[in-house]
Amino acid sequence: MERRERRPGQARAVAGRIAPGARPAHRHRLRADREGERDAQRRLPKIYARAPLSSERLGSLVETIGNIPFESTSEARDYLGRAYEYFISRFAAAEGKGAGEFYTPQSVTQLLVEMLEPYEGRIFDPACGSCGLFIQSARFLEEHGKSPNQLTIYGQEMNQATWRLGQMNLAIHGLNGRLSRSS
Repeated sequence: MERRERRPGQARAVAGRIAPGARPAHRHRLRADREGERDAQRRLPKIYARAPLSSERLGSLVETIGNIPFESTSEARDYLGRAYEYFISRFAAAEGKGAGEFYTPQSVTQLLVEMLEPYEGRIFDPACGSCGLFIQSARFLEEHGKSPNQLTIYGQEMNQATWRLGQMNLAIHGLNGRLSRSS
């Protein structure tokens, strides 16, 4: 790969690449293990390539996140996932009633997961929104000394923007799942 000149406010990974007509965004992911990387590449093709965000702003965000010292990839994924969930919840609060279509409060998903006790098998959410139920199920398994990979995740979502939020949330948390768009 040729070395490009880095402009101030842009991270190395995205310098000069995130702009209209740029390569698909799935090629510029955060560092992840190879398996997770291949899965993210499969699940996140091009859906973020045309995001209405300037390359300078995105570069600044990536650089800020890149400067946080993490001990491991899983720690980085956990912090990034929690930050993503925080911003989703803040956006939902700002949207008011309309936010219910993509965000269920964490306390509700936590209660539901504790009642269901999803230790293994399949989990399906017919209106998965931003995938909070799946994230909470993975946390439940980790808290009980089990791997989230023991769950097979299936979901569907009508709203394309919300479907994108869900895809990104799963990818950030390193979870594999099949989300379809329903009509």
